[in-house]
Amino acid sequence: IRLSGKNLRISVNDPLGNLTIDRLFFQIRNIGQAYEVQVRCGIIAIPAGRSFGLKHVETGLRIDGTVERTFASSDLRVRFDSLTSNLLNVARPTFRVTLRDGMWQLRKIQDKAPLDLQASYDQSSERVRLSFVADQFRPEYYFTFGPDLERYAPWLTSVVSGNASLSYSLPTHGFTYN
Repeated sequence: IRLSGKNLRISVNDPLGNLTIDRLFFQIRNIGQAYEVQVRCGIIAIPAGRSFGLKHVETGLRIDGTVERTFASSDLRVRFDSLTSNLLNVARPTFRVTLRDGMWQLRKIQDKAPLDLQASYDQSSERVRLSFVADQFRPEYYFTFGPDLERYAPWLTSVVSGNASLSYSLPTHGFTYN
């Protein structure tokens, strides 16, 4: 099987907000027990409820990797090109997204930033985990605040070292922090 699309546009208007995917190019092809996936597009999202003060998000997106034919596992590289919003701007964050045995994992791909970010979601326990490790990390070198948070920009000059983790249970709404 080989499926591809070129220069497509998809717009979704929903009570949760509006989503526009434009300049969508994709290719999916069968490689044995998996599908090779390549996606490139632009995305504009405008949430209706302004959750956490978020009014808009705009980015380019590239996805490359494989998805098992049964969709039980995946291994994808996800890169955002110039992720901008009214809250935060990041130049080119790149992540590895995997699914194995009901566990979704997202990990920042190693780059020059002295920062390791990880997130996971366990489908069986419905638990979300976030963690980071930083060593002399200066946020101002890697992202800026958007217009709605500009007044906090001096905080980005701080040097951050340490680690933290947060775990949240969706069914019980309980969380732990270290």
